[in-house]
Amino acid sequence: MKIQPKQIKVRDLYDGYKDSGDAGVVGFGGQLNIRPAYQREFVYKDEQRNKVIDTVRKGYPLNVMYWVRNPDPVDPLNDDLARFEVLDGQQRTLSIRQDYLETALKWASKGNPASYMAAHQFDKTAFDLWSYFSSVIGWVKLTFPTVRKEMKAIPWGELYDTYKGENLDPVALEVRIVELMKDEDVTRKAGIYTYVLDGNRKHLSLRAFTPNTKTEVYNRQGGICAAPGCSKPGHKFELEEMEADHIVPWHAGGKTIASNCQMLCKDCNGKKGGAVFIPAMATASASPASPAASAAPSTPAAPAAPGSP
Repeated sequence: MKIQPKQIKVRDLYDGYKDSGDAGVVGFGGQLNIRPAYQREFVYKDEQRNKVIDTVRKGYPLNVMYWVRNPDPVDPLNDDLARFEVLDGQQRTLSIRQDYLETALKWASKGNPASYMAAHQFDKTAFDLWSYFSSVIGWVKLTFPTVRKEMKAIPWGELYDTYKGENLDPVALEVRIVELMKDEDVTRKAGIYTYVLDGNRKHLSLRAFTPNTKTEVYNRQGGICAAPGCSKPGHKFELEEMEADHIVPWHAGGKTIASNCQMLCKDCNGKKGGAVFIPAMATASASPASPAASAAPSTPAAPAAPGSP
C-alpha cells in the first residue's frame, strides 16, 4: 500500500458537491465518493462539529484524511480520471458542508431557520436557497474583493439585504478598511466591514482610556472639570464622578492617548455629544461663550461611499 500526501483546498473538496440521500454523497468535482450508497451516515455531535468548523475558520489545516484511489481502467495513472473514496474523514467533510448549509439557512431565513424550513418543506429542490446564498457570496466578492481572516463570522446575509441595491465603491471602501485595520484604537477588526457601511462605531469596540491614564489626567486637572461652562466651575470632583473624554474625537483623527484625554464631570460629558471642547484649563482667559473656548459640533463629512466617519 502506498500513501501519497496531497493538499486539498476546502473549495475544491466541495466542488460539485451533491447529496443524493440514500444514493450517497459525492464531491471534489464528482471524483470523490464521500459517503457511498451502502454506508449509513455518521454525524458528529455539535461539540465535535464545532471544533472542525473552528479549525477551518481560523485557517488551520484539518487533520489528515485518507482517501482510497480507484484508478481509471483505461488510464490508471491519470488522477483526473481516477475516482476516490473517503476511508477516514467522512464526518469532518460532512461537518463543514453542514455548516455552509446552516449559514445559508440563517441568512435566507433572517435568523429563523425553523420558520424557513417549515415554509419550504415541500419544495422539490433547494434552488432558491442556493441561489440566495450564491448571490450573497457574489455581492461580498464584488464589494470587498480583498479577502481577510476578519471576514469570517460576519452577518453577510443581513448586509447584503440592506445594501445590495446601493451603488457602493469597492475601491473607496478598501481604502477606508486599510486605514481602520492599521488603527490601534479599533480593537474589533471584524466590525470594520459593517462600520464602513453603516457608520456605527459600536461595531469597532474602540479602545478606551486606561485607568492609569484617567488618574494621570485627573491629577493634572486637579479634579476640575475641563468643560467650559461647567455648572460647577472650580469644583473639585472625585475621580469616580468624572469620565474620560477625547479632546479631539476619534472620528476627527483623535487618538486614545493621554495627551488627547480630558476629564469631564458626568453631567458635562453627557451633554457634550459630538462637540469639541478646548479644555478650560488651557483657555483660562477665554470666556466660555467665545469661539476659542467651545467649538461647534463636529459632523463627519458625507463620503462618496458609505463608511467614513
